[in-house]
Amino acid sequence: MSELICERRDRIGKQAAKQLRRKGMIPGIYYCRGEEPVPIAVAEKQLRAVLQGEANIVDVKLDGKAAKCIVREVQFDPLRDVPVHVDLMGVHMDQKVSLMVPVRLVGVPEGVKVGGGILQQVLREVEVEALPGNLPEHIEIDVSKLGIGESIHVRDIALEGAQILTDPTLSVATVTAPTVVREVEAAVAEAPAAEEAEAAPEGEQEQQ
Repeated sequence: MSELICERRDRIGKQAAKQLRRKGMIPGIYYCRGEEPVPIAVAEKQLRAVLQGEANIVDVKLDGKAAKCIVREVQFDPLRDVPVHVDLMGVHMDQKVSLMVPVRLVGVPEGVKVGGGILQQVLREVEVEALPGNLPEHIEIDVSKLGIGESIHVRDIALEGAQILTDPTLSVATVTAPTVVREVEAAVAEAPAAEEAEAAPEGEQEQQ
């Protein structure tokens, strides 16, 4: 399980946040049901290490106390791709929470191996509700049996001890026909229209 050592922030505002970032610290907020939100700061290196891992539950130390948390949201600078703010949500192990969980595709579809199709991942994460201890770090989906034109939907995912909140009708992954085949089909469909367009002027000349 990952760990974050947090410091309480006495100063808030844009200027104070900029000063923290220059020191390698990221401003944030810690909140938990039934408690007052606490402005915090965490070391950027520690935060990046947590984000690179897959642990859903993070051990947070604040004011000498330990708490179980979820990294609820991280805001990034769009130009430099560095974290600028983090939201930590405290959790109780006996109370359900919802979280976006990454989806990983496993295997090579039959439609790709045999038919030259293209595997497309439509959803890269789904929302899952469960007790903190039952939250999966990621969800693996076997796509090896998919043929061309076939898909796996959210409703096809089975999780033990957890419920998926994402729309069950949404596609997670699909295998489409090869690009070359689609281009040939399009060309064949356009050919009659092109022939009619070329023949039209001749017909008009005959009527004159």
